[in-house]
Amino acid sequence: MRITITTKMVCLPVFESTDEYDINDELYAVVDRIKRRHGSTISHIRLWKTKVEPTTILRDLLKPLSSIFGNGEKGCESSSAHCIYYDFSPEEGKCAILNAK
Repeated sequence: MRITITTKMVCLPVFESTDEYDINDELYAVVDRIKRRHGSTISHIRLWKTKVEPTTILRDLLKPLSSIFGNGEKGCESSSAHCIYYDFSPEEGKCAILNAK
C-alpha cells in the first residue's frame, strides 16, 4: 500500500511538497527527501505529525510510516494522504552567509 505525505516547512510554504511512500518505509525516507530538496545543507531537522505542537513531535526516524499513520484498511490499494511539518538548522560550514548570526 502507498501513502501520500505532504511535507510543509513551518512558516515557509514555498517548500511544500507531496510525495508517495510505501507504507512500510521508515520516517527516515521522508527526512532524506526533505534534505535532498534543500540540497543536503540542513541538520537538526525537527518533524511534527499533522500540526505543530509539542504532542505531535516525531523523533524516531527508524519508525515505519505504518506505525505513525496507521496501516490503513486491509485490502485497500488506494493511497492515503497525510501531512508532516518540518523545521531545521542550516548545516554548519565555512559559508559566511549561511552561518551569519
